[in-house]
Amino acid sequence: MLASSGAGAQASALLRGMVVDPGGGPLSYANVQLNGGRRYLADDSGRFQIPITVRGELRLLVRRIGFEPTEVRLPTLPDSTIHVSMRPIPLELKAITVTAGGSAFISLDLSGFYQRLKDSERGFTRGHYITPEDIAFRKPHLVTQLIEGIPSVRIKHSPNARGDRIEGTNGCPMTVYLDRVRIVGKLNGRDDLVNEIVQITHVAAIEVYSRPLAAPPEYQALNGTCGVVLIWTK
Repeated sequence: MLASSGAGAQASALLRGMVVDPGGGPLSYANVQLNGGRRYLADDSGRFQIPITVRGELRLLVRRIGFEPTEVRLPTLPDSTIHVSMRPIPLELKAITVTAGGSAFISLDLSGFYQRLKDSERGFTRGHYITPEDIAFRKPHLVTQLIEGIPSVRIKHSPNARGDRIEGTNGCPMTVYLDRVRIVGKLNGRDDLVNEIVQITHVAAIEVYSRPLAAPPEYQALNGTCGVVLIWTK
């Protein structure tokens, strides 16, 4: 869904758009990605804007839980806001309410997840955010599979995958919260087994802060741990 002008893309150019349902109603918090680059998030009214730093045709991929992924190709940068219409998936999704006015999971609105994600786009926070759309796309079997590969974080594997632990690169454990309740933090404690505590089918989103001070003030790391993981359920 993006494009550049005939003179080529300029760093100051912006693609502005709005994600809507078939009836024209806004779809909040859709994941928007340009030419396979950085992921942006539409706001609660479905609006987004993406800086254009590439030349040539623009390909905009939009994903939102409960709707079919939508790709828009633009040969040139439009001079007005584009509207991206998404079609609902014609299947009933368990634990998902597909509405235009709010997020797919009300828990993410109440927890402040989307606000922190938007703040990260502006450089106000430093974390890694795994959205419902990311989870649906990757189809993991375990919570730790979603976290593996994040910079400065590693998974300490055990013979039984349910015993895998989340650690920093230097081997120290991460403090983990599940819906505001700390479930990991007793060093070498039995509560460290995240995959046993929460099933992946119950997870709506995850935040990972590899630096303890980068985490929200109300979710600080315990002494002896080297980061914070916030897990939000549906």
